[in-house]
Amino acid sequence: MSTPPSVVSEQQARTELESYIFGGQYGRPAVPRDLERHFVDRFIRTRVDRRASPSAFQRSRWAADWYDLQSLADHFEGLLDRSERTEKSYDQSLGIVALIGAVGTADQARRAADYWTYLVGHPLAAERFDRVLDTFSALAPYANAQPLAQRLNAELQTLKRGSDEYERVDQELNNNLPRAQGEARLQMEILGSPDSVKVKRLARLYAGWDEVESVELTWWSARWLRRIARAGQSEAVIAELQSVLGEVSAANLDKEEEAPYRTRILRAVRFLGGTLSDTERRFLERSASRQWDVLDHEDMEAAPRG
Repeated sequence: MSTPPSVVSEQQARTELESYIFGGQYGRPAVPRDLERHFVDRFIRTRVDRRASPSAFQRSRWAADWYDLQSLADHFEGLLDRSERTEKSYDQSLGIVALIGAVGTADQARRAADYWTYLVGHPLAAERFDRVLDTFSALAPYANAQPLAQRLNAELQTLKRGSDEYERVDQELNNNLPRAQGEARLQMEILGSPDSVKVKRLARLYAGWDEVESVELTWWSARWLRRIARAGQSEAVIAELQSVLGEVSAANLDKEEEAPYRTRILRAVRFLGGTLSDTERRFLERSASRQWDVLDHEDMEAAPRG
């Protein structure tokens, strides 16, 4: 993989992380890129605890994910003590288990999934089923959706058919949950595939060139492509990304329709240390796209998400 193009001081890293994690709507909109990993670990470990807002936990998750900070899983696991009494503490716990699911070991992710099951049965879950379901998606394929399905179904039985609340819960049970379960099955299928098939599917999923697409799947596929590349298979990952780019080119899309796919793939190839042609480099230089791509070193202040 390529060496980050720049490194900033720890003081500057703290300033950027402070803005991103604690700045709210006026702070940085996207994870600051190419900081020293141990700076990010130390900042989150010392600043994000039960006094922080739920959004700080959510943003810490994206930062920990981008920097592959498995080291933080122990810190956050230690904050789970079944002491949720308020909406704030409940939402914090949802953020914690999502973070552990993203960067923890398989055993840590399984324990986080067990804790998520406890949160499903918590009285505070009823008013935030959408967040509970989002957290299931972050924990896939370790979490079992059945407890949530049972909770949603039981809740539905207490509501007046046709009411706004009934429609809200019905949407989660019969639309959003089945979609999330389908994504979880896809993840299990991909991870259980032979290496060559796995890398191909991950590359297509990350590029958005697959039948299924979601924010969670984009981050998940990016995470696995990084891990596979760091395990010595960067050439295989790059080759599959370039193969997807060939499919995109062969599809004869309009230039505006093709550009987001091409931009994401070329940025990923560059991120992983691949060589771009002069034409590809010029394309990225000319691209006015403000899309935010996970596998990219560019630090885009105007990015919409991250």
